[in-house]
Amino acid sequence: MYRQILVDTRDVDYQRILWKAPTEECVNEFRLLTVTYGTVCAPYLALRVLKQFAHDEGARFPLATSILTNNIYVDDCVFGAEDKPLALQTRDQLIQLLGKASFRLRKWTSNCPTLIRNIDPTDHGLASDKLFSMDESLKILGIAWNPESDSFRFQINLSLNIVPAKRTILSTIAKMYDPLGWVTPVIITAKILMQKLWLQQCS
Repeated sequence: MYRQILVDTRDVDYQRILWKAPTEECVNEFRLLTVTYGTVCAPYLALRVLKQFAHDEGARFPLATSILTNNIYVDDCVFGAEDKPLALQTRDQLIQLLGKASFRLRKWTSNCPTLIRNIDPTDHGLASDKLFSMDESLKILGIAWNPESDSFRFQINLSLNIVPAKRTILSTIAKMYDPLGWVTPVIITAKILMQKLWLQQCS
């Protein structure tokens, strides 16, 4: 996505890079004309451009405009619909609207195979012949999603070979990634255990 967004011509001088080919003596100087990966402002610029584009060009695509305005999370676009025809219409509007800016949506996945049937298989999020596992899962906001059962999965790997200590328990609690708060009861229970260990002055 970043490479599709041009930087204002007044700012490209701030994106100069030096490059030297292994076989050449001289150093070449280039100016990057698009939003650059790794810069602090890149994620903001990309999302801001998408929102502005939806505002400027979205009058004919109300469903897509709503999705681009409210359902983009970092680099994931996540949406649902009440029924299949509405989901198909939303999908088509997203493809058409983003196509106007040469943005191509990839990693399409749905719990309804009909919705991705006429999407290029190279743009699917998970190959249809792969079985779902935690290693080959689709991730939404860092959470594993199984489109076949339409369920999210959380996995914590605990090592039984280490001596339990406050440090290892705290490390395990910190590994519980839950941006939506779905496993908060489990995390709270672990934090209460940690609090009790501190109160009892256990090592």
